[in-house]
Amino acid sequence: MNRLRCALLSSFNLDQLPGMVDRGFASDLSRPEWYIAPYGQAVQEFLNDSSGLFAFAPEILFLALAPEDWFGGLHGEEGRMDQDEAANRLAELAHLVEQAVAKLPGSKLFIHEMMLLQPHVDELYALKDPFSLHRLCLEANLILARLAEKHPGVFVLSLAGLFAQSGRQVFDARFYYLGRMRFSRNALESLAGVYRKVIHAYRGNRKKVIVLDLDQTLWGGILGEDGPENLRIAPDSPQGGGYRDFQRLLKRLNHSGVLLALCSKNDEALALKTLTDHPDMVLRPEHFAAWRINWQDKAANLREIAEELGLSLSSFVFLDDSPYERELIRQALPEVEVPDLPVDSADYPAFLAGLEYLTALTVTQEDRQRGKMYTQDRRRRDLQAQSTHLEDFLASLQIVVSIQALDRYSLPRLAQLIQRTNQFNLTTRRYTEAELSTMLASPSWRIYILRTSDRIGDNGIVGAVLFETSEVEHSVRMDNLLLSCRVLGRGIEKAFLAGVLTELSKEGYTWVQAEYLPTERNQMAWSFLPDAGFVEANGSWRREMVGAEQLCPDLISLEWPGE
Repeated sequence: MNRLRCALLSSFNLDQLPGMVDRGFASDLSRPEWYIAPYGQAVQEFLNDSSGLFAFAPEILFLALAPEDWFGGLHGEEGRMDQDEAANRLAELAHLVEQAVAKLPGSKLFIHEMMLLQPHVDELYALKDPFSLHRLCLEANLILARLAEKHPGVFVLSLAGLFAQSGRQVFDARFYYLGRMRFSRNALESLAGVYRKVIHAYRGNRKKVIVLDLDQTLWGGILGEDGPENLRIAPDSPQGGGYRDFQRLLKRLNHSGVLLALCSKNDEALALKTLTDHPDMVLRPEHFAAWRINWQDKAANLREIAEELGLSLSSFVFLDDSPYERELIRQALPEVEVPDLPVDSADYPAFLAGLEYLTALTVTQEDRQRGKMYTQDRRRRDLQAQSTHLEDFLASLQIVVSIQALDRYSLPRLAQLIQRTNQFNLTTRRYTEAELSTMLASPSWRIYILRTSDRIGDNGIVGAVLFETSEVEHSVRMDNLLLSCRVLGRGIEKAFLAGVLTELSKEGYTWVQAEYLPTERNQMAWSFLPDAGFVEANGSWRREMVGAEQLCPDLISLEWPGE
């Protein structure tokens, strides 16, 4: 794994911050490589095309501008600037961001929202004046928000809420006057956590599943002893409000693509009835992709949940109020992430918001529907259990495989798949969204995505295949083929390959070369190539395009939208 290149440009002293970020990573290889420009030199770095910034070519660029610095000259007696000067500084801010986008097209830009931290004396009337520092700060943040909306690779880091949650001093005047260090030590520690969130999200390290206990975790009280009516969840309850807001944040994470599961020592029927009927409950049974509510040990339950969902335990986060249960999982399943819940439930929401591995750079339509899709998968498993033969089950599903060439709208989802898919992934080559965008623009690459649906529901984009073409040899090299484990075992991978090879044969390509690169987790893909008619020679696999259409199982309908 190559070290991630991160650059930091700021109008004030943030030299300590990269070291704080690095301490949150376990190894030198996982820590980013940094380019830190001298503070106050952001504009100069962008104006000079031969600056160190462009030579470094960062994958991630952090930009921190203090309003007191950017709107310079506002520290006089009036604390305001004239209309033309204010308009110019706002326009220059927008131009700086546009320059970053144009000159560093492969980078993601993360800009601090502008925050006023230094003392001021005009609280009562500052927002009445359109050219006060307070109003210009608001205008600047609105401009940044609109630029982030316009450019997919631009993000604004919302820091006011973060610092408010920390409850700590943010501005330290002594350090500021000593060395232009605008943030206190505690504020820098909080900011380092945000930077690590960005890095984890960029690398695709987002955890996929949060497994939750019930008693004293999802609600206050012990269900079996206190009864449903005495649980503490009500928003107006001093001891229940934290649990309810905790559930609200969990629901938002679920809607952004993180699966929720339950692992609780309780009576299953009573627990599910409570989730269904309790008037103050935010999360309901339909929000959980799986559950094990029983009296067996939780390590065994987590293994079963992972098997049911078809996901690795390394993508799990386990939240439980019991130190005993947490230590059990740490010992038995070290690949599971097991943070310590706060002692006070009032701190649960801030704790959840602060976890560094639950953030995503983009939220796709598939992310928003993921919880629903896994609920549909449970219905499919129930239907399969009721079927005597596999063919009867597959026929009853009425599977449709829909193939289309990659377009820019599907790029974020493909980038997710490439980073996250491990089990059915022939080569596990990882490409960023920027690299995929470059490949999409190249005439030598053919990239196709796969959607599937059946009578139970739509699975969304679940697979992809990447080909590099050779006009001289009339051949294509299959760089990778990957498929979500949720749809394996139905012949979909062969239908997909049949469709794309048939399409390529229409363009005059006569054979395809492929390879399988084994990893610890993609063993299930090793037999795919010989089963699909590829013949191995000298470490490479090859087959002719002729007869590719016969790979598609009879029970699957294959379509190309738009044809």
